[in-house]
Amino acid sequence: MRGTEALAAYPQEISYHEWWRLWSYVSALSISDVEGHSLWLVVNDGKRTWHYETPFMHFELFGGDVPECPNFALPVSPRVADFGTELATGSDDAVLSCVDAASLMVKTPRGSIVFDLPTDTPLEWWDGKVAACTAVVNAQSLRDVLHCARTVPHGFRVPDYGPPIWCIIENNEVKFHADWTRYGFGRSTATLPARTQGVAQFHSSISYAMMVLNCLDTSDDPDVTIYVDAEGGTGCTLVSSEWRITTLFVDPVAAAWSGALWSALRASNIQYINDGATAAEFVVNGAQLRASMHGGITPVCRLSTVIAREVLCSADLLAELNTVNAKFAGINLWWENDMIVAVTDIDMSHIGDISAKAERLVEVTKSLGLLLASL
Repeated sequence: MRGTEALAAYPQEISYHEWWRLWSYVSALSISDVEGHSLWLVVNDGKRTWHYETPFMHFELFGGDVPECPNFALPVSPRVADFGTELATGSDDAVLSCVDAASLMVKTPRGSIVFDLPTDTPLEWWDGKVAACTAVVNAQSLRDVLHCARTVPHGFRVPDYGPPIWCIIENNEVKFHADWTRYGFGRSTATLPARTQGVAQFHSSISYAMMVLNCLDTSDDPDVTIYVDAEGGTGCTLVSSEWRITTLFVDPVAAAWSGALWSALRASNIQYINDGATAAEFVVNGAQLRASMHGGITPVCRLSTVIAREVLCSADLLAELNTVNAKFAGINLWWENDMIVAVTDIDMSHIGDISAKAERLVEVTKSLGLLLASL
């Protein structure tokens, strides 16, 4: 059954408390009409839930029971939370119903409002994965410790999203490690006790989790359970008695530097094709190059190009490559998978030099053409 048909046949009688909770989370998560609809009303197996998602997370607020209602999903304006909270009272519920195929209504004895449906686009269903580990933590402690972990150095204006948090779950503890080294402010680790099963280490963006926890009445809901997907899964899921939020695993190198790489390529008028979140491929002076970012104490962008294929490895070949490497500082040749590859590394703090570095790599490899032809 279509969402509008289901809602027309089964209007949702919603208490003030549910409206108020929905309004709290809509406000905390800054759900926007301008950016297109992101809020969905979903009924599944007799349970009403409200969903909000971005490319980085999926939030679900648990609503009331609707045992006779068929399953459906319907996009709604986030303003519905304002309407329901304004019109409902402690004694009067506000009913959400469907007026026609294009509009909804919130109605109470105090008044009503009719509003249009947003444009219908698909809601992504994030299927649960097999958890590698779990941790049960006190909700208020989690909220406070996350704020500590994400505290920005005083007086510093973060130019981007800041460092992703490295989370470690083991030995009845959950640790959140923030590395501000590349901004010049060192590292910090925040720890809280937990009841854990299994071990996990992963990077995650915790901003959404912090927003949601700020709305949670921790006196009524003292615990939150953290589920971490096994390798290949989506990310980390936090569950309370009233909501569930899943945030994606974060590639720390991509989070920190991918924007700088794309910007440097565009500034150099280099046409490129993204290969995932941490690499790009492009052509310079007729040579195919690949730029891939690598983490570590000093993150680098590695430029590479294949300069010979179907080459058998031998001691003489490796010795010759070592001789060539000694002649060209900053450029290395090596053999892998029957290919000879030339590479040069750029410190990510100097990624603006990518055009000059790429041209130098191509220049050197072309000068080795006669030598490589003899191998």
